[in-house]
Amino acid sequence: MTEIRTMELRLYPNKTQERTMLDTIGHCCFLYNHLLEHCRDAFAEGLRHPTEYDMNKEVVAFKKEHPELTAVYSQVLTNVSTRVSLAFKGFFRRLAAKAEHAGFPRFRSFSRYDSFTYTQSGFSLENGRLKLSKIGTIRIAGLRKMFGRLKTCTVKRKGTGPHYRWKACLTYECEEIKTSFLEDTRESVGIDLGLETVVETSSEYSFVNPRHLRRAEKTIAAIQRRMMAFEKGSPGWLKYKQRLYHAFTRLRNIRKAERYGIVNYLISKFSLIAVEDIDVEKIQEKALGKGMRKSYSDASWAMLTDTLCTKAAEAGCTVVKVRPEYTSQRCSACGRLVPKTLSERRHVCTCGADMGRDKNAASNVERLGLQALQLTRCRMEILGHSGRSQWGNP
Repeated sequence: MTEIRTMELRLYPNKTQERTMLDTIGHCCFLYNHLLEHCRDAFAEGLRHPTEYDMNKEVVAFKKEHPELTAVYSQVLTNVSTRVSLAFKGFFRRLAAKAEHAGFPRFRSFSRYDSFTYTQSGFSLENGRLKLSKIGTIRIAGLRKMFGRLKTCTVKRKGTGPHYRWKACLTYECEEIKTSFLEDTRESVGIDLGLETVVETSSEYSFVNPRHLRRAEKTIAAIQRRMMAFEKGSPGWLKYKQRLYHAFTRLRNIRKAERYGIVNYLISKFSLIAVEDIDVEKIQEKALGKGMRKSYSDASWAMLTDTLCTKAAEAGCTVVKVRPEYTSQRCSACGRLVPKTLSERRHVCTCGADMGRDKNAASNVERLGLQALQLTRCRMEILGHSGRSQWGNP
């Protein structure tokens, strides 16, 4: 079974290369708007919607009218037609679903078109550098070993001008990636996601939430106040917009590094990790006020669980998602239901159990994970023994 993995690299182009990359984005944006207009006209006149193959032929004809497009690698231009085709597929899907606002694909300005893609060829890694056709060989950072076949390369522009940040996303098609241990002494654990502690485990480990967003709010607010003192689009406004981008980027990087550290610790200590199967968006909708929604966003539960599932599969760990109902209310020692309000942070039961609310929930999550894994193994044994399972088709 093949898996898709993406490696993100930081690019350090020289001035000539950066100018060429900006011109490439400009040409792709110009072509995108032309193809979009071509499809909109066909839709308005009731004609058959152009396919991606039809748009590729339109790209060839359009290049003859505008010779400056020959400065862009051919596959980069054909990828523009793919993007327009995907935009209209989403539009037609929303129309079929009879959505109230179908959302017709919009034209893109230069500031809203910020990437281009090499789909099959025209790029390679040579001597620790990234070689892009018609752009040159660019210095990179963040390169690591990846066992798989290199498929595509997408170059992205980040931030605001004139000081952009450039990144390249290399997509690999890998065979099954899994780490094998000679002697696996890791144990099982259940984790409860919270706001005071991002991760509370059923063992003695816990990870306190440092609330990075709360700490950065004053700095971000000060930058926004200074930015609003200038007219939009002026040099001063652009300067503080760049500073605002750096502040949010630093916040995102700190949070990402912290979540990866938590995941790395969990998969190095435990072979079975049980986690609550929660819908973060629904929880945010039910949050009590703007401040609580902001706390949920700062906790980054979705980033943590997605990273945990991906990295655990590579490390040979098993992640079991369990239903979160009553994990905080049920006693992990005797099984009784002990109702609590959200403000009650201690679990006290008549059986003598006295522990933190999140610790009790983590113990229940671990128990449910072990039960789910045992049930799965029993089903597999029955299926292997009889050749047909009583729970479904063979």
